[in-house]
Amino acid sequence: MPCIIVITHNNAGTLRMALESLVNSELADRIIIIDNNSIDDSQSIIKEFMAKYQFVKGLFLKKNVGFAAGVNIGFKACGSAEPYFALFNPDAIATRDWLKKLVEFMDENGDVGMAQSLLVKPNGEYDSAGGFINGLGYPIEFRPGVDYELLRKVGPYEVGYAKGAAVLIRREAYLQVGGFDNRFFFYYDETDLSYRMRRAGWRIYVVPSSLVFHVGLGSKIPKKELFVLYYLERNHLLFLGKDIKSRLPPAMAWSLIGALHEHSSIRLKIRLRAIYDALKLMLGHSVNDPINLNKNNY
Repeated sequence: MPCIIVITHNNAGTLRMALESLVNSELADRIIIIDNNSIDDSQSIIKEFMAKYQFVKGLFLKKNVGFAAGVNIGFKACGSAEPYFALFNPDAIATRDWLKKLVEFMDENGDVGMAQSLLVKPNGEYDSAGGFINGLGYPIEFRPGVDYELLRKVGPYEVGYAKGAAVLIRREAYLQVGGFDNRFFFYYDETDLSYRMRRAGWRIYVVPSSLVFHVGLGSKIPKKELFVLYYLERNHLLFLGKDIKSRLPPAMAWSLIGALHEHSSIRLKIRLRAIYDALKLMLGHSVNDPINLNKNNY
């Protein structure tokens, strides 16, 4: 059965319900939780589930290495020759057959590298029904004009990228393209992986019959708006510089224009720092992740 990897960082508010849903879902017989040095109650919740369920294992990292590196660590910890492994968010709620539906589809379609569940918010709105990557390298989400219960009756359909909140990944495809790129840390990690898989000839699908509710609260991070701004800006440029180089010059110019038109000096500094760090990463240099927003100049 597929190993399920959960990456946590200060997710105590939603982690318990996520794990409860996972341990009660079909085919879930190995869950690996990678904790990115949480300082809330996440680690105690993980240990509680480890004590209660033998198939739940936890790895407690001494620093926050981000989502991409966390998944790569989790993949090695799975140590399984199973053809697939799954990713699941600590702020999501699984339906009983979510994983079974994904496995059944992948078993029947050997050219599919990733299959994503239909992600729905608790209020019934779509979180992710799939999407595509536009010409400027931005991921664009589909917004179906029908109720999600109707969409669930539709067969699986091909998309441009999969979100990591609830997805089944083919081991062969993952290894072929080299897994997640640790440099992305937060955001654009699955966009980059999806792009590389498609370029290698693998297909990516959404399986609407596999339903997962995504609360979407995420990790508790100080100054989260600025944190998100930095990583969206930086990793969009990094993605283009790595995967769609012809689109980098106009995107870089657009980012600079947008930064210089910011009315907030803090947002201006964050965006310029993101552009600078993206260039450093493209040139093979390292940057310090996660970004420290507690400095006096932010």
